[in-house]
Amino acid sequence: MEVRLDNKVVLVTGATHGIGRAIAETLTHSGTGGMRITGREPLRGNEGAASLSQAGTRPTCVAADLAEAIAPGQLVQECGSRFGRIDGLFNAAGFTDRWLRGQRCAAFRPVADARHIASLAVFLLSAAAGPMTGAVTDQEQSGIEANR
Repeated sequence: MEVRLDNKVVLVTGATHGIGRAIAETLTHSGTGGMRITGREPLRGNEGAASLSQAGTRPTCVAADLAEAIAPGQLVQECGSRFGRIDGLFNAAGFTDRWLRGQRCAAFRPVADARHIASLAVFLLSAAAGPMTGAVTDQEQSGIEANR
């Protein structure tokens, strides 16, 4: 079954590696009209954007660490500014041992907190993108803002 996303605008987190990169590639081949990809590594992100652009999508990359509280809102705002809307949000960002390999214990949050990044990012990204996608009413958005 082929799913077409012709002219849709998507935001893909964790798109510099693994599953996130594969999602971005699949979305590109599905006809997306605009794509914002993000990950912690700017060089890999820019390489990914260049590769995806050869396949016909208009990707842009912004390096971001979703463990930072302001990052989800900024990503959504930047995507909206660039493309005028967001039609789909794909969250593949998360905590992996790949990040830990080069770190010293004091250099990162406690593991228990870091493992919640993916869950928290889904909530924060969805809350920020809701009004732009039309998926959330003004009343629902007020409730989301109150519970942040």
